[in-house]
Amino acid sequence: MRASELVKNRWQLLVTSNEKHEWANNLIDLVHNAYKNTNLGSFVQNSSQVAASDWVALDWDPDPNLDCTVFYRRARPNESWTGYKIQGIGHDGKTESKQKVINRVKNLLTKPGVWIESSDAMARTLGKQGLNPVTDEQTLQQLFPNSNLTLLDNNGNYERIVDGRKIREQVFGNPVTK
Repeated sequence: MRASELVKNRWQLLVTSNEKHEWANNLIDLVHNAYKNTNLGSFVQNSSQVAASDWVALDWDPDPNLDCTVFYRRARPNESWTGYKIQGIGHDGKTESKQKVINRVKNLLTKPGVWIESSDAMARTLGKQGLNPVTDEQTLQQLFPNSNLTLLDNNGNYERIVDGRKIREQVFGNPVTK
């Protein structure tokens, strides 16, 4: 899709798996902006990481660049869940872009099989949007087998080991386990 083919103010699928796309750098910039003040930052650093996920993006203002994005992926064959895991978001920093991306995530999380693992600001934001975290320990253990997951409270906060580091997260949405 070329810039001239973008429809203003409509969420569009820009990148699908196994496809290289001209918007990769713009998408990476949006993600870096959204995660610049978080502890771990963004894991998306190059176009091959962009191609590993599906991306929907929105251009709502007169500027030709994309304004916000949500990226997600299907379950891999060896994973214990089906559906889609939202990997992250991106935005240009404008208040309206942030609200549009949060509304998109909220809408996606109402669908069966769609979920997100969140920490810090995103978890607080989703809670303020009226979304409840997954609190069922069995479901969480099935999503992340062999991760030493420990449920910390009745609000679905847990810790687990990722790449040798202990992280604290919550799951929101409707994960479906096998």
